[in-house]
Amino acid sequence: MFKVIRPFSILTIIISLVACTSSDNLEKPAPLVNFKSQIQVEKMWSHSVGGSDKKYLNLQIGHDHNAIYTVDYSGVIYAFNARTGLQLWERNLNTNIISGVSVADKLAIVASENGKVIALNTTDGTVLWQKNIGNQVLGLVAIGHGVVVVKTVADTVFALQATNGQQLWTFSEVAPSLILRAGSQPKIIGNKVVIGFADGKLRAFSLRNGNLIWQQLIAKPQGGFAIQRMVDITVEPQIRGGIVYVVTYQGNIAAIELNSGQMIWHHQLSSYTGIALATANLFVTDTKSHVYSFSMEDGSVAWKQTQLQARTITAPALSAKYVIVGDAEGYIHWLSQNRGIFIARQHLSGAPIRSTPVVIGNNIYVLDTHGNLAAYTMVQ
Repeated sequence: MFKVIRPFSILTIIISLVACTSSDNLEKPAPLVNFKSQIQVEKMWSHSVGGSDKKYLNLQIGHDHNAIYTVDYSGVIYAFNARTGLQLWERNLNTNIISGVSVADKLAIVASENGKVIALNTTDGTVLWQKNIGNQVLGLVAIGHGVVVVKTVADTVFALQATNGQQLWTFSEVAPSLILRAGSQPKIIGNKVVIGFADGKLRAFSLRNGNLIWQQLIAKPQGGFAIQRMVDITVEPQIRGGIVYVVTYQGNIAAIELNSGQMIWHHQLSSYTGIALATANLFVTDTKSHVYSFSMEDGSVAWKQTQLQARTITAPALSAKYVIVGDAEGYIHWLSQNRGIFIARQHLSGAPIRSTPVVIGNNIYVLDTHGNLAAYTMVQ
């Protein structure tokens, strides 16, 4: 149940999100509810792009305005035209890849099992640079303002120059002995980068020199056993209007002032997936596979959808008026943003969907662990 890995000189014990000993994951998935579809969803195209199978990885889809990028565990990265599905290029990196694809500023970046960060040109897949950082990276990296920010499973942060991978600065925090098998994604905003850590703290750094600006404890470890004291932040912080929104495992969802790090509000919640922001509400999926809508202003609950319980759903994605999640049986669910009711459903395959669905306009892109990639569009 627990997997001990020794990435180079660091001993890290990682608990699988899928094979967790928590009762949340031993429960039988809730049966699918019947409902009348309120929108028509059509499949545009699909491809087989390899997968991660039983590696319990979240090989997140990367995207820009025109293309979709995926990678499989064996190290083959693909680029497809987002509208037509036409393959643009394919590159075999000849190394096992354990992160999804981060895309920005004409870069597609992945991380290998042996501790390398690899940057490719999004135009043709040319490898631009590789940087060995000495530890594994499971989450996406952040790219912006000429800097690539990487956080390892050992809670070490590296800032690299986007053009050549040269190290600009680093920050190291002692990670707890037991952490979730996931990785938080840094968030670049202006001259800051905001990062969640396995000790339940959210930290903001200067993007240019790595100076710590502030840190805020989002959740305090509780209990006498290591598994009870896990309060990892494994999500990408979301930022809107000078406010940072973040959630921890076995802890809290919280709103923090970006400039000062002061807590605005918090509520008890456990999540390892992610947050999506709409105009006035934020959406989050918890460890029981409940979907919540919170007011961004005061953190009050607008609605809670419990009928996907124990289906191990993904982080939410937002499209038009809908919240979209995938589940462990290969289903994709559309919910109303206003009420949380079911609007539509599609079945990609029987394989788990761990990668958060990607939304570009009215189109939705979904990838399962067997490498089934499909594009859907909503017909109003």
